[in-house]
Amino acid sequence: MPQKRQKVFGMKSFKWIALISLLWSSASFAQSQPVLLFSDLIWGPKTGWERSSSKGAAVTIWGTNLGTSGSVKACGQTLSSTDPMSVAEWNATANPRVPRGLARITFWLNARMSATCSEGLAATVGGQSSNVLPFTIASGSIYFISASDGNDSYNGLYSTRSGHTGSDGPFRNAYKFDPSNNAAGDGQYIMYIRAGSYSAIDPFDSNAAALIELYGTYGGSSRQKALIGYPAEMPTLDLRNTSYGAVYQNGDTSGPNGGGPNDYFTWSKLYITGANTTHGQDALDIYGQYDRIIGSNIVNMRPGSQHQSGFTFVGASQYGSIYGNYYFNNGYDSYAHNIYIKTQRDGYPDSLPVSRITTQNIDVGWNEFDSPFSNDHHGGVIFLSKGGNNPPASPNDTKNIYIHGNYFHDGTQGDFIYTGDGYQYVDQIYIYDNIFQGGSMGGDLGAVNINAGTRNIAVFNNTFYQAGSGGNYDVWVGGSGDAKVLTKNNIYYSLNNQQILKMESYSGITWTSDHDLFFNPAGAVDYSAFSNIAITNQVSSQNPQFLVPGSDFHLQSSSPAAGAGVNLTSTVASWPSGVLDYLGIMRPGSGAWDIGAIAATGETGVRPAPPSGLAATVQ
Repeated sequence: MPQKRQKVFGMKSFKWIALISLLWSSASFAQSQPVLLFSDLIWGPKTGWERSSSKGAAVTIWGTNLGTSGSVKACGQTLSSTDPMSVAEWNATANPRVPRGLARITFWLNARMSATCSEGLAATVGGQSSNVLPFTIASGSIYFISASDGNDSYNGLYSTRSGHTGSDGPFRNAYKFDPSNNAAGDGQYIMYIRAGSYSAIDPFDSNAAALIELYGTYGGSSRQKALIGYPAEMPTLDLRNTSYGAVYQNGDTSGPNGGGPNDYFTWSKLYITGANTTHGQDALDIYGQYDRIIGSNIVNMRPGSQHQSGFTFVGASQYGSIYGNYYFNNGYDSYAHNIYIKTQRDGYPDSLPVSRITTQNIDVGWNEFDSPFSNDHHGGVIFLSKGGNNPPASPNDTKNIYIHGNYFHDGTQGDFIYTGDGYQYVDQIYIYDNIFQGGSMGGDLGAVNINAGTRNIAVFNNTFYQAGSGGNYDVWVGGSGDAKVLTKNNIYYSLNNQQILKMESYSGITWTSDHDLFFNPAGAVDYSAFSNIAITNQVSSQNPQFLVPGSDFHLQSSSPAAGAGVNLTSTVASWPSGVLDYLGIMRPGSGAWDIGAIAATGETGVRPAPPSGLAATVQ
């Protein structure tokens, strides 16, 4: 396998083709209770929308079973879906596209809400109440950007120029979000960007050639910032004229504000495309703590030459969240990844302490990766790495990476998840409740490829459905090192005569498969191919009996996978959404679990409160 080059802040591109991906047709199994998974904002002011003393920030929540109408209970106040002054959209699935069968609700905070919002956010549909998402009422400014009638000389405090005079009106360009380009500076603010196309380069540093440049050390727990698509509208960030993508995180310490990490930034509901240019650039990068990329579309990033990075690059970052994004038709070759998560010294200020160089505690959940492209059929849709010129191993590894509830399907870029790049270490990796389907992979790689430099990895409750091609595997472990691999409660539904698991014979590598189900539709599973793998408590070699194979992965009641798994509550309870299945339904706290990503028994429809911390060990 080729070694990935050190990431240098730089380049990408693209083209749009409408492609409808697989959605779950599971009406007969739908839970009556709505389930909320995440929100774009976790804080916001309850006043200040266009200077209003009664209306505040617009907030979006994503989930399942949201129905066609209902109500939101936000910070003690009930908002009806039939009131357009309170709720902007209900059960929306487009503008931008919502991934993997989820839907969203957008509503406004108001002055009647409690001062702290200790009650959180919940939804009620058909008389059934959802779980509660945490939220905090906090002060902050609200600004607007409009491609249709904005002007950068306006004050940005109104969503339209219509009806206003003087300086009142929205900004025109996305770069006004840059703290260097607006009056709020490094204060706390939300900027809503309206429908239209945005392609103007940030004038703060024209050499960067990005729509927004963060040239400083910005943000903090009381200085949070968010760029969010306006309610029910789709802003397009057009990268055709950029060299450094939508947002360039400039680490040059010689700048006027001193380059450094940018903390507590949120990017949400943005449609980002490169329209098939010859450039290669990142779309959105994370460089800092508690940064979030939520509910956006990153599509048609198809550079005309090699791009050695990720269209979302996460480096020198901690406690980042990448939730509910739709990635489509992105890639070039094995060096271009949809998401690239890495620890490296190169490219960051020498003054940055080791604790801020290390990339740890990154949560990647509920995204869809549709038709990823690679002309050499491998490289990793999500690639986890640690570079050579780095702090020594442990505690400074790329570590505690959580990949859950995602849908990987189709395309030509195999090894949907690739871990390790030969350096020590990529450690404590948790892959759970994902669905892997299709993809014409080449070589001897797997849908999950665990390579040299990986230390401890858990692969729990995933569904692998005819992933790859007949000549390769679902999970592949290779390369020298001391990888410790646990696979539990997975369904492996292979292609005809596909070898399902592959482990190369290297000293120090161990692999235990526990309560996994293997099925070969062409006949018997060839267990002789599983050399060096400890198979314990094998569930079955029988058909798992999906409700609709290839389109609905619920289990039929007679499935050998139903109620046949080990209960992992004590192991996964501290992982983000660890006790939830792919649809956000809580698995039982006691008794057997179902095998695979979608539970069929013991479902309560209740999502527990999020854990206070992230796990640090594979058990």
